[in-house]
Amino acid sequence: MEQLYLIGFIIFFVILLVTHFINEKALKLLNTEEKAKLIEEFAGLRKYFMLGLVMVVILFILAVQLNLNSTQELIVSIVYLAILIGLVIAINVLSYKKLKKLKFPAKYIKTFLFISFLKYIAILIIFAAILLNHS
Repeated sequence: MEQLYLIGFIIFFVILLVTHFINEKALKLLNTEEKAKLIEEFAGLRKYFMLGLVMVVILFILAVQLNLNSTQELIVSIVYLAILIGLVIAINVLSYKKLKKLKFPAKYIKTFLFISFLKYIAILIIFAAILLNHS
């Protein structure tokens, strides 16, 4: 079962790498003004996301230090992933609304949605790997 856990993490990181390259290609669809607007408008959102992510990771690390039994570890993992998924969904919804409001090109927005979808799949793969590791 530990091999499934490792495979899940490898797939997760491969998907993140792929989304990075897709995003780089999508940025080429934007002109210089749109790229500057993207950086300027999303700077605050990135700060909040990173703050939320750091807090979730710290809480998870603290929970792991509690010497939990297998069932408790599974519950903590599920809660952790649910919070993480909620954070990612919230950021994606806010980002999508902001992109539409700022009238970014439709092709760029479609790419953003595709990248978001791939990231959800990556999170679900990690979630499945953790569940399979605990069964």
